[in-house]
Amino acid sequence: MDRRVLKTKQALRVALFQLLDTKTMTTITVTELCRAAHIDRRTFYIHYDNITQIFEDYELELSQQVRQALTGSFHNPTILLHTFDHILMANYVGLRLLCLNATHLVLIDKLKTMLFNTMCAALTPPPTPRQVIIIRHICAGLMDTYVYWFKNPDLLTYEQLNQINHEVLQSHLALL
Repeated sequence: MDRRVLKTKQALRVALFQLLDTKTMTTITVTELCRAAHIDRRTFYIHYDNITQIFEDYELELSQQVRQALTGSFHNPTILLHTFDHILMANYVGLRLLCLNATHLVLIDKLKTMLFNTMCAALTPPPTPRQVIIIRHICAGLMDTYVYWFKNPDLLTYEQLNQINHEVLQSHLALL
């Protein structure tokens, strides 16, 4: 993809997450998003039809990162947590804003679903009903621990959170 396109899309994503700190997705206008991203509306409409598509691009990018990391290492909790850690740190500000604002829980649910679908797709053969439930529990549990940690940062360090997640994930993956 052209560097200018990447730069424009990144500016729109950063501006969107900044605006999500104080507003909901449905109340953000294209005009204010463009103003925050320092681009004009015409440029916005070259790349997107609506603001929701920016978040959909974000989901797709996260999904691709997870899928790529899971290839061949699905049952390794260390690699799986390293993948989540890398994704979290690369998208720290955006995820933190989503987790801290209760009006964005729908977006967190979309991320859980994306993670679930990506993990199910990584299993071959396709997961059994039992495995589906376990994977759902893994995805919801991991996302919920990050949400809880963002809301209660003084409770434990990020390293402690990762250690606990590693232990829980290891036991869950053993059930698959």
